[in-house]
Amino acid sequence: MSARLRTVLTPAASSAADDISTGDGAVNIVTSSGAVLLDSQASTTTVDGHTGVTVQSTNSGDITLDSVADIVVDAAGGNVEFKDAGTLQLTLDMDGTAGEQIIQLGVNSDDLVFKQYDGTEVFRMEDGAYLNVSNTTASSSATTGSAIFGGGIGVAADVFVGDDLTLISDSAVLGFGADTDTTLTHTDGTGLTLNSTSKLCFYDTALYIHSSTDGQLDLVADTEIQIAATTIDINGAVDISGNTTFGGLVDVNGVADGLVIDADGDTTISSPTDDQIDFEISGADDFTMTANTFTILAGSTIVNSGTMSPDISSTGKAMVLGF
Repeated sequence: MSARLRTVLTPAASSAADDISTGDGAVNIVTSSGAVLLDSQASTTTVDGHTGVTVQSTNSGDITLDSVADIVVDAAGGNVEFKDAGTLQLTLDMDGTAGEQIIQLGVNSDDLVFKQYDGTEVFRMEDGAYLNVSNTTASSSATTGSAIFGGGIGVAADVFVGDDLTLISDSAVLGFGADTDTTLTHTDGTGLTLNSTSKLCFYDTALYIHSSTDGQLDLVADTEIQIAATTIDINGAVDISGNTTFGGLVDVNGVADGLVIDADGDTTISSPTDDQIDFEISGADDFTMTANTFTILAGSTIVNSGTMSPDISSTGKAMVLGF
């Protein structure tokens, strides 16, 4: 049987008793219309239930915790649970795992969503175990955008960027490899620099561009290097160590040495004068050719080491070849 304590005291009345005891039965404090106030003006008011305490509104209205100081939730069991009509929705696990404070959803299909005061979604923890930032604010600097990080970011897997990727600091470095052995560095006002003797490869590792030593650029191919253009302008000496095949005209224009055709460079064919070809052998001019004349210069001879047919005849200073 329960014991019922009804309000029978007048507002000005008081009780000198230190304890109110009702024995082993349940206690109901009931008023027909007024409020119930538990006020310990000189100390702390404690509601102690040995097997649990339930604060319940069975009719209507909210339950409000209102304190002029802090509201402290102290759960020795480690969990604070939030339910909706008896169904667990959210748990704060404060001692389940050492060194961790866990926020765990109670419904399998739910997302954990964070919103601004006006209801605008900031980000959500998706049920599929990933973070979704749905805000579409564009980024134009290190301090703008949907997500802003004041420090570095570590990513263990692939990164896909839907639009531009910008490294905004001078001398920024893009590194490759587990030990960053290959880098591409921004050289302010100039461009990009590939480090040391690293190679930029094409198709496979046998086709590449690199610098094997300071001041030298190497283009390497295991079969062929093809340069296709209407005009190729080379400003400097050209050293060709293999055979050279020309599929068109060879134009030697305005160069005193002309076309060098021996190892020591003193035998050339040149055209220093318009419509004239000069043959220089061992550093001396020997022959010249114009449109209709072949001239043997002083000190040069034509030697016939065998039979020449047709005959060669001479009339005065002119030599006539009888072809």
